[in-house]
Amino acid sequence: MHDFAASHTHSVLLDLPLSLNPLNLLQNTPVVSFSPSTPSRFGILPRHEPAAVQWFSSTPCIIFHTAYAFNTSNVSTETFNLVCCRLNSSRLIYAAGNLPSPPSQLLPAGNEDTCLLFYYQFALSPNHDPHHELPPTHAFPLSAIPFEFPVVAPEHSMTSGQFVYGCSMQQGTFSAALGKAAKIDCLVKIDSRALIAAGIKGRYGENDPVDARSVSEILASQARHTEKHGEGPDGPITIFTLPDNVFAQEPSFVPRAGGTSEDDGWLLTYVFDEAQLDSEGEPRPDSKSELWVLDAKDMSTVVAKVLLPQRVPYGLHGHWFTKAQVESQRESSEIRSPNKVLHTKLKDDWAGSALTPYTLMVSEEMWDEKTEETFWHSCLIVSQDMDGDSDRTDPLLFLQQMIKLRVPDLKTLIAVSLSRSLTAPNFSCTFRIEFGARAIEVEVEPLFSDVTETLEQGVREVMNSITQITDPAAEEKRRAARRGKSSLLQVESTEGSANASNFGIV
Repeated sequence: MHDFAASHTHSVLLDLPLSLNPLNLLQNTPVVSFSPSTPSRFGILPRHEPAAVQWFSSTPCIIFHTAYAFNTSNVSTETFNLVCCRLNSSRLIYAAGNLPSPPSQLLPAGNEDTCLLFYYQFALSPNHDPHHELPPTHAFPLSAIPFEFPVVAPEHSMTSGQFVYGCSMQQGTFSAALGKAAKIDCLVKIDSRALIAAGIKGRYGENDPVDARSVSEILASQARHTEKHGEGPDGPITIFTLPDNVFAQEPSFVPRAGGTSEDDGWLLTYVFDEAQLDSEGEPRPDSKSELWVLDAKDMSTVVAKVLLPQRVPYGLHGHWFTKAQVESQRESSEIRSPNKVLHTKLKDDWAGSALTPYTLMVSEEMWDEKTEETFWHSCLIVSQDMDGDSDRTDPLLFLQQMIKLRVPDLKTLIAVSLSRSLTAPNFSCTFRIEFGARAIEVEVEPLFSDVTETLEQGVREVMNSITQITDPAAEEKRRAARRGKSSLLQVESTEGSANASNFGIV
């Protein structure tokens, strides 16, 4: 799975018939494999209740990039909606790896390999049968033009936004190797909200684009509209074309501060003029790229062109950071991994001490008095057997005492790391507990934007892990499950006495 999407309440996992197995090299078969007879599966799960996942199945396809997802509901039905870029064949996969497409996976004569902006709608049910996978309620392409690398205004990535921006080309499709024959000479703005509404009303199918015009037909319509009415949108799709032999990359949307509409902002993209290539088709040493700033509202005005000091190779993804985000980064005199920092701190705390220490690995700005209180309440929420006389002044000591109630004859060492990404509002945290020669590491993925939820989930997983270890039957089940599939819970053993030199930091 290369990508996924999330609404405010649900996430979707893409289980597609595309696999990567390096062991195939031992059998002299391609390392990638696509099964055109296996359905594509979509697992939609409530954000905080993954066990309630509902699975849907649809026509085999490949999806590399999603645009956005959102929920809609009425009195009787809740639906999950997904907008993504959908490939109808595996040719791109094999071309990107310079591999021939297996004859069995070639499309029938007359069918063209395409990557289109696609819409799925899934009807969620509180009484779903986990053994029965339903098809999507709606599944249809919004447009017939090649479309990849979708981007939306950041604040609309989990809502029913109106516009999707992306890349296209006047000649060819994205079925060729990325960055080679697939030359992006068009940036596109699509009114996805209008096309979704029209597709649902007209009950379009998987092979029926709502807007069936080609790139050339849309450009011709734009030209007629501009000649007659001046600049402005002409239908649900607007295309910006680059000069001949000049090509762009995936754009980033930058919203205008205080903007008045969803599309009030700019598209940023790297641009390269291939007149700078030599006779062998390779860029000259003095080649330079430019950064173009395009008005995202009218899709015609190039606000600025910034000459860069060197060429930027054709790539796939980028992200815009504001000045405030860049300046808010924590300064560091050296680059160190969290494991190295934690290992050093553990050794310092343990040296010369007969006590059972703990380590708190967080920034001062983040772990304030309120957060410590939140952590203490999180411990209290998940604990049902806490001694009333226990020390409640220190949240981590509080958690140690909880664990010692389960394993009173084992030493306990706790290390907690709480972090927050610059590019996302969610927290993640890692709990590491060491019992003599045994270590457990529990990681809480950045699913929650609230510190309380993050820490509560972490403490729950810690206590569940302790239960598994102290209950032999549960431990055996865990080992059996681990042999069958990977787990976020990592358990390791070290030999010798419990001292700093024996601590294995994962």
